[in-house]
Amino acid sequence: MICFYHQIEDSIKKIKQELPWPVHIQKIYSSSRFISLQVYAKGKAQHILFGRGHGYEGIWLHHQTIPSEIRQKDKFLEFLRKNLTSMWLSDIHLHQNDRRVDFIFKRSGQDEIFSLFWKGRELYFSLKKEDGFWTSWMGETLMEPRDCWQNLGLGQTPLLEINSKKALTASELIEQEIFDHKNQKPNVNQKKISTKIKKIEGDIRKFEKIQELKKIISSENPENYGAEKNYLYKDLKYKFKTNSPYKKREELFEWLKRLSLAQKIQEERLKKTKIELEKKPTKTSSYLTIIKPVWSTLKIQEKVTPLKTENDYKIHSFDHFKIGVGLSAQGNDALRKLWANEDDIWVHSAGGVSAHAIIKTNEFNINMLKQAADIIAKQSGYKGSELSIIYTQVKNVKGVTKKPGMVIYKKEKNLLCQLNEEA
Repeated sequence: MICFYHQIEDSIKKIKQELPWPVHIQKIYSSSRFISLQVYAKGKAQHILFGRGHGYEGIWLHHQTIPSEIRQKDKFLEFLRKNLTSMWLSDIHLHQNDRRVDFIFKRSGQDEIFSLFWKGRELYFSLKKEDGFWTSWMGETLMEPRDCWQNLGLGQTPLLEINSKKALTASELIEQEIFDHKNQKPNVNQKKISTKIKKIEGDIRKFEKIQELKKIISSENPENYGAEKNYLYKDLKYKFKTNSPYKKREELFEWLKRLSLAQKIQEERLKKTKIELEKKPTKTSSYLTIIKPVWSTLKIQEKVTPLKTENDYKIHSFDHFKIGVGLSAQGNDALRKLWANEDDIWVHSAGGVSAHAIIKTNEFNINMLKQAADIIAKQSGYKGSELSIIYTQVKNVKGVTKKPGMVIYKKEKNLLCQLNEEA
């Protein structure tokens, strides 16, 4: 489904009208043709769907997740999960002259912008963060974002006249992908099952010699075994455990019993495997070719953020208590390690990324948590009217090695706080 500019514009208007902003990105899924950003709104999960290009270009609001039978994984999905999961989406903006959609997120009061651009049938994307600008077609770049987009041809193609053809809904598009998946799915398990059958049949052919071998052993003189360490008959081989000729003969008969039991087991396996071959094979992931966005072959260098040790957290003083808040990931760690005591109260947003706050007091009460929630919301750029927080003592919080700002916590409690509009 190719969406024209005005259809994308209408879809974004609908998304803005139906979702309470900002919205929290909970999970991200992908199929061969679409990416789904799952958000929680109005008591249920909603999905912002966008196309991967090559005939699937546009954005939609969908009320169901992508079915597991058509889900796919690729590095585009991994990129999105790494950079967008748990973020607060504050706005979606459409370029005034072209099919570029900007997803605007808030982190520590700063805008981070993930952009999609359907140029022709191809999908290009970029990510603008506080510490740099990255594009799918150039990799990491020092160029100004405007120059990158202009070089790509943004806004240089005249917009097509409004097409009166009704656009397909997200449900119709997903249903079409499920239909194509079911009708194009090859029998990839056939070869594996056939190979398994041949191997079992080969084992059974060996066992067919058991009766013949039993007659031979019965007619043999045990003295003939002498000092032999192994007994060989065609492609069957047995290694003796004793030296006595007559005990060797007893070993051989026990061996034949075990071979007979194994033969019955293999014959039963053969029956079940042949039945399995007749069944329609199943597979949980899609057989459709995944549509990939334009992605540069340039190696992406991960930025190493220097550890800040000074002025990276802020202390708010009140009557009888203080609240410290981290100004960065490193500041969150410094606040906890350098300023806090183990009995102080650590506070964080219950839904996703936020600043860390710590309450230092001798007489703790619930109003202090509400004050901390206001500070966290302001520092994190959160614009909602209420914020769900978690809190626990600092001694129950442990940092994650080599991952600034990330912690593991226990014995936490939850509280929904009404935010002060003047905070």
